[in-house]
Amino acid sequence: MRYLLLLSFLLATPTASVAQSTPAPAPPKTGAPQQSPPTTAAPPQTPPRTGAPATPAQPRPRTTTPAPAARSGMTLNVLNPSGSPLEGIHVQVTGPMERMGETNSAGQMNFPGLPAGTYRLRFTGDGVIAFEREAVLQAGKVTPLQVTLSLAEAKKEEPKAAPAPPPPPLVGPVGSPQWGSLTELAKRAAQSKPVRHEVVLACSGNSRSMLQVLTEDQAQRVYDDADSTYYVLDGQGVVKIGERAGDVSTGSFVSVPRGMSYTVTRRGNKPLVMLWVLNGARCEEAR
Repeated sequence: MRYLLLLSFLLATPTASVAQSTPAPAPPKTGAPQQSPPTTAAPPQTPPRTGAPATPAQPRPRTTTPAPAARSGMTLNVLNPSGSPLEGIHVQVTGPMERMGETNSAGQMNFPGLPAGTYRLRFTGDGVIAFEREAVLQAGKVTPLQVTLSLAEAKKEEPKAAPAPPPPPLVGPVGSPQWGSLTELAKRAAQSKPVRHEVVLACSGNSRSMLQVLTEDQAQRVYDDADSTYYVLDGQGVVKIGERAGDVSTGSFVSVPRGMSYTVTRRGNKPLVMLWVLNGARCEEAR
C-alpha cells in the first residue's frame, strides 16, 4: 500500500515542475494601443418565411424645379402708304400678356419680355384708319413686324359764306343834303377865270363827290385807302389804270380800286367833264 502511494507521488511531481517552469505571458507595454481580440460576427438571422413574399422598398422620386420658360418679344415699324414713319400711333397688345404704347418719331416701338403665344395687335391714331392683326411669338425669339396703315379721308367741311365786310368807319364830319344841276355847274366852272378843275359837290364822313372839268391831261394819281369812280358827263378822253387803257365818252364810267395808279387824258377841243366820287378819303370839311 505504501508503495502505491509513493509511486503516485513520484509520477505527479514532474508535471507540477513543468507547470511551474512555464513562463507567464509578458504584460502589454504602456502607451501602445491594446488590440481587442477579434470578434466573430453573428450570422445574419433569416426572417421567418410567411405565405407572401416581402415587398421591396420603392425609391422616393426626386423633386426638381422646372426651368423658367424663355421669353420672347416683338419690334414694330409702322408706316403710311408712301413708306414714311407714323409717329404717335397707339398700339394695344392683348394675349398671354397685355401691353400698350405709342410709336416714336421713327414709327417704331418694342415690346420685350413677352411669353410665347398668339397676340392680337390694334393700331389707332389721328388721321389713320384703325387696324388689327395677329402675331405668333416663338419662345426665345424676337419677331419683327412691319405694319402699313391707311390714311383716313379728311372730312369735307361745307364752305362757309364769307361774312359781309363791315362798312368803313365814318372818319369825317357828317355833311348836309345837297342837290343841283351838274350841267350848270360844269358850264360855270369852264367859264371861270381861271378854270375851276375840281368843284366839291358833297362831303360826308369818308365819301366825297366832286365835279371835275379837265382842259388838260391829269397827272398820275394813286389812293392807298380810297376807291375812285368816274362818270363822264361830256367830252372824250382816255383813262389808263396800271397797264390797261380805255376810251371814255359821254355816258361812260370808270372804277379804280384803291392802291392802283391811274391817269386821265383829254381828247378833242372840248373839256372832259366828269362826276368823281372818292370813297375812303376823310372829309376835312362837311358840305
